[in-house]
Order: sequence, then C-alpha cells, then structure tokens
Amino acid sequence: MKKIVLGKTGIETPQNAFGALPVQRVDMATAVKLLRRAYEGGMIFFDTARAYSDSEEKLGEAFDGMRGLQSLQEQMPLRT
Repeated sequence: MKKIVLGKTGIETPQNAFGALPVQRVDMATAVKLLRRAYEGGMIFFDTARAYSDSEEKLGEAFDGMRGLQSLQEQMPLRT
C-alpha cells in the first residue's frame, strides 16, 4: 500500500483510509468486528467525524488498549 507523509508532521501513513461513516449504521459489536478486521488486514488510517453519529465511540471501543498502532483523522467544522 502506498504511504504518504501527513503535512509537516513527519507521520507516515497509508494513502488509503478507512472512512468510518458506514459504521454508524451497524451495532457496536458489528462495528468493532469490522474495524478490527480492517486493521488486521493492514488498514491503519481511520477517518471519522463528530457528524458520523456514534462512529467515534465505535472506533474507541474497537481500538481500546491499542494506542499508537493506528492513525485517526478527526474532521471538525471550522468556526470563523
């Protein structure tokens, strides 16, 4: 999988990300299973947003105790 560097952070991550929008449509157990399977298959970059309902909570449950093993991107609205 092609890797990229995130801006000036020096953090290297796969170019492809797991978009967490669909996990809001399934129950917690199914979401945890799906997210862990994606991780086990090599996906380490996960994209979520507060607007994705409970996807943040589901990612937290799936990766509880796995700190530092994956990259999470959080989308937040900008206020001006």
